[in-house]
Amino acid sequence: MNNNQSTKNIPTIMVVFGITGDLAAKKIIPSLWFLFQQGRLPDRFSLFGFSRSPLSDDEFQKLIREAVKNHGGGEMDEDEFLSFSSLFAYRAGTFENKGSFVTLAGAIAWKERSWGVCANKLFYLAAPPPSYKPIFENLAAVKLNLPCGGDLGWSRVLIEKPFGTGLASAKELQSLLSAYFKEEQMYRIDHYLFKEIVQGIENFRFSNNLFENAWDNTMIERIDIRLLESIGVEGRGAFYDSVGALRDVGQNHILAMLSAIAMEYPSNRDMDSIRRNRAHILEALGPWTQDTIRQNTYRAQYRGYQGIDGVHPFSETETYVALTRVRLIFNYPPFIA
Repeated sequence: MNNNQSTKNIPTIMVVFGITGDLAAKKIIPSLWFLFQQGRLPDRFSLFGFSRSPLSDDEFQKLIREAVKNHGGGEMDEDEFLSFSSLFAYRAGTFENKGSFVTLAGAIAWKERSWGVCANKLFYLAAPPPSYKPIFENLAAVKLNLPCGGDLGWSRVLIEKPFGTGLASAKELQSLLSAYFKEEQMYRIDHYLFKEIVQGIENFRFSNNLFENAWDNTMIERIDIRLLESIGVEGRGAFYDSVGALRDVGQNHILAMLSAIAMEYPSNRDMDSIRRNRAHILEALGPWTQDTIRQNTYRAQYRGYQGIDGVHPFSETETYVALTRVRLIFNYPPFIA
């Protein structure tokens, strides 16, 4: 049995916390639509959307339709879409309310009984970091963090950035997460690492001896990474105003791209080696001082930002950030990024 056939025979339930948000509309739902069109979703697949908005079934179906229409990347066949949207169900509730999770657990159990098997469960946190703690606690309270065991019935949690608001809060979240989930149950993802251009850089480097042998500090003077957005923060003002450009893309997406560009050749190309080599780049970043912060960092805010719904009228949150002369310090002369 090939891998695709094996995957399609594993019953899977996915729960998206924050299904009404920007991430679900622009990324998660369109990605699932693509997988559905390619026949790569399991034969028995169900998705429960979870959010505080009191949506009717028709309103939830409209939300899915708009996400596919606006971000699905092509024509939408009506019959195909109806088959796709039938995989979705909605449960309204708050992350802080245990009763909402009891209802969710009941819906999941009903779906598993209809299939006659304990399914794999993936809990996707498409919600801001302050929501993580109650979600973790309430998943554990209704035992949704516990896998059924064996090859089927695992339970895993997927976390998008940003993970906390600083080192202390990130450590606190990690301690909380570790209290309810084992390491093999956790996915911490940065979707920029899956962009074709980022993966293309790695393939281009490591499959081409001409470039890989010259890809070092003796041949490369500096690295410039620019992340330019063509859209504003409309529709997610409250979230963005609490995060800002540095936390939203700087300390994750841009650093992820830097680590992919500058890392050493992984010894055996497995994920552990790649992660270690990427981590080595981040560990080699020169520490900031008050002087270098003043001299080499810049932040700004685009005109009209303060008028966006959810944004504080006197907000100082940055929508532009630039870091210059970031040094990678190894045991040999450094790169300058």
